Amino acid sequence: MTQPKMGVRGILVERAGHRILFVEELDVSPGEVLAVVGPNGAGKSTLIHVLALLERPSAGEVLFDGRPVRDDLLSYRRRMAVVFQEPLLLDATVESNVGSGLALRGV
Repeated sequence: MTQPKMGVRGILVERAGHRILFVEELDVSPGEVLAVVGPNGAGKSTLIHVLALLERPSAGEVLFDGRPVRDDLLSYRRRMAVVFQEPLLLDATVESNVGSGLALRGV
């Protein structure tokens, strides 16, 4: 079995003293497509934000290639992709929209 590319252990997200999300363990293998489904308010977006390193959990750890992600978040973010439900498009041509994303990554 291959080592998970990404995972979480004991992720807790709290806001204003309320538990928003708790995930004991989750692993995503290389090439795996992950769909997160559930009712409104279940913490789906929060989980994706934590996995995408856009939000830090209150407790627990995010793992990338088996190692805890603590510093240099930008280098990890550059090695992953997330497709959100609502795309971010600039008021421009398709070519310009694609070019903007590539320029941000230095391509």
